[in-house]
Amino acid sequence: MAGSDRLVIIDDTDPSIHYSGQGWFLDRGSTDDAGNFGPTWNRTSHGTRASDSVSFSFEGTHVLVFGAMQITKLNSDGTLFDPTWECFIDDNNVGAQKPFFAVENGWQLCEAPDLADGPHEITIRVKTAGGVFWLDSLRYRPSPGASVPGSIYIDNNDPAIQYDGSWGKVSSVMRTTRKGAIVKVDFVGTRVQWFGWYLGESPHAAALGTYTVDGGSPVSFVLKGLSDSTNQTHYGQQLFATSPLPQGPHSIIVTYNGGDAVTPLTLRFLVVTDTSGTFVTQSNPIPNPLAAPDSSAPSPAPSSESTPLLSSVPSSFLPPVSSPLILSNTLPITSTVSSPISSSAPSPETFHPHRTSTLIGAIIGGVIGGLTLLAAIIFFYRRRRIRRQAVLEDQTAVPFMHSQDLHSQDLPPPYNASSSALESNRSGTKPLIPISLVTRGTGGNTLLS
Repeated sequence: MAGSDRLVIIDDTDPSIHYSGQGWFLDRGSTDDAGNFGPTWNRTSHGTRASDSVSFSFEGTHVLVFGAMQITKLNSDGTLFDPTWECFIDDNNVGAQKPFFAVENGWQLCEAPDLADGPHEITIRVKTAGGVFWLDSLRYRPSPGASVPGSIYIDNNDPAIQYDGSWGKVSSVMRTTRKGAIVKVDFVGTRVQWFGWYLGESPHAAALGTYTVDGGSPVSFVLKGLSDSTNQTHYGQQLFATSPLPQGPHSIIVTYNGGDAVTPLTLRFLVVTDTSGTFVTQSNPIPNPLAAPDSSAPSPAPSSESTPLLSSVPSSFLPPVSSPLILSNTLPITSTVSSPISSSAPSPETFHPHRTSTLIGAIIGGVIGGLTLLAAIIFFYRRRRIRRQAVLEDQTAVPFMHSQDLHSQDLPPPYNASSSALESNRSGTKPLIPISLVTRGTGGNTLLS
């Protein structure tokens, strides 16, 4: 993934944001302890109880708006609520995300992707009957080659992030549970902030880690984990931040000192402070990748964690449910700068269901053919034996039984795919099928339907 996929974070206090109306006010963290999405960005937000607007101009191709949710339902099904908002790009309405009816920070309010490269203005227009609308931050992707100083959002699949073989993915977060696991990040800037999740289904006990910058002395940090009173995952948690560094290129190596019985180390995204403005669109190769992972290293914790995680994360955070790669999110993953994330899960290029079905068809056809041949042998053998016995026996008359009587007394009723098969499946036994049915049937479809 190229450096151009990194995003610039604009805090609500940035002077480039233009607030229109008389209702806006600055808030310093009044909602920070609410919900499980972490605090507001830089612990500030702007709110209004009036029908105001706010706008931001940028040059780029993608923009997202985030705020806190403090929404009031006005009817039982939630189709009416207060406040409401709409987002506009260059006066074109791009709509708004659905609200969440509980207090949460860091909620995506709207998004405008795939814009034509160039200057744009995003405007958020608010309507309220007295409820508070909160604006927390914006993120945008600048034009290629642009120099944009500030806070740079870096997703956990960025090529500047190099994991060892113990890291795996749960939903959209990278995780390791192996003591001694490491990750290396090369960046340009003055500071790195590391954000992850505290996973509700993982152990809650605190764990330790260290980081070193440019080969310096290790600095310890604590993964405090969750309290024993909750199994709810907490998102958007800052796990540690480096001390201020001289502006320039740096390398940080993070080591996890925990294990299977304590809080795992996770990474959802990094924020790099870059005063030069070069790192946001930098796409140069990253030197000195980590050594190939040890194939004997234990894999991440079992995938049983993924089910509650997927059910509790908002849909905008998740990959499409139909994706065949969703199973790979809980398998061991190795990431290097020269190749994408890989796993042992089947992929569209390597998994061929039609080959499996062809093999099954060949097996079934062979079985049916064998049964048919066996039935024919038995039929002709019995017919020859009856004729021979008739010649050797005396001429004493024997009672004659009509073939219709034979069927009614000795044989089960004809096989009916719509009734006999269903009843046999319910009872756990197989229906009796006369051999003559096989000789008269239509092949595999008759026996398998």
